[in-house]
Amino acid sequence: MKPTFYPRLAWMGIKKNARLYVPYLLSCAFMTAMLYVIAYLAVTPALYTVNGKVNGSGTSAVAMTMSLGSFVVSVFIALFLFYTNSFLLRRRKKEFGLYSVLGMDRGALSAILFWETLLAAAFTLIAGLGLGLLLSALGFPLFTAHIHFIVVQRHGVVLPILNDALLYCISSDKTRGYSPK
Repeated sequence: MKPTFYPRLAWMGIKKNARLYVPYLLSCAFMTAMLYVIAYLAVTPALYTVNGKVNGSGTSAVAMTMSLGSFVVSVFIALFLFYTNSFLLRRRKKEFGLYSVLGMDRGALSAILFWETLLAAAFTLIAGLGLGLLLSALGFPLFTAHIHFIVVQRHGVVLPILNDALLYCISSDKTRGYSPK
């Protein structure tokens, strides 16, 4: 069997079910962008400057609030991802049943679902981080008196990548051995 067989089947499954996948992918990308913006703001030094002094009064509360906000967004993303993933699997039960009747075993179905998850994760990260960078670049001048060059914060990029990687790995692990019932 060609090494591109399962990725191609996964891509065809996403395209065929675009009515289900497009809102899912766009909402996941938007949530990744929001997580990036919150993580970016949590480590932006301009946010912690009060009366010209870095770490002025009240900045520790802002930092704690931003950290809590990124945690809440991460939890919401996890709940949303697991719910929609199970919803998508239930909606495609007949398709997977047909694959099973045609002789595809659980391992092959798992490989297709793995590739679908990988494609969804790649799109979500690329589109979400791109949108997050754009939103932070457009929103940053609101927090400062003058426009600076936008610096990509490492923590702002690493947190969404780790969060999405962890969630999509767990999601992929949940679908391993999936069989339509």
